[in-house]
Amino acid sequence: MNHQYMHVISLGCFCSTALEMARIGLRDHAYPFDWLLSDWKGVENAIKANFPDFLNPDFLYQSKKYPAVYKNINQGFTFAHDFNKYIPLNEQIANVQEKYKRRIDRFYQSIQEPTLFIRYIDTNCVWGGVKSNIWNKI
Repeated sequence: MNHQYMHVISLGCFCSTALEMARIGLRDHAYPFDWLLSDWKGVENAIKANFPDFLNPDFLYQSKKYPAVYKNINQGFTFAHDFNKYIPLNEQIANVQEKYKRRIDRFYQSIQEPTLFIRYIDTNCVWGGVKSNIWNKI
């Protein structure tokens, strides 16, 4: 890694960004966008506003086709790796919120040092946006 950066952080789009960073030795910690499907506007807004309603149950909707997948319809984030389809949302949301609170706190702490951000860019990678129909597929 270039030594001018203390951290390399995934800004997502989808899970493979963090997966590939780990594969080549660039991932040092878990951060909030690592395992999400996300559109850029949602990422940008979350960072600027300190992740408001990121895991607010009022905005989380469960996929009918894949019940372990939830989407925050307010911010365009799809959580594909955090929930158990056999446990009701209200019984697991506190643990998921705590996990992401740690990741968010770590994110803001890490970016106080020189940080390189990586995001996968693809015209089809607007999961929460108007151009995307991925939610209809999951």
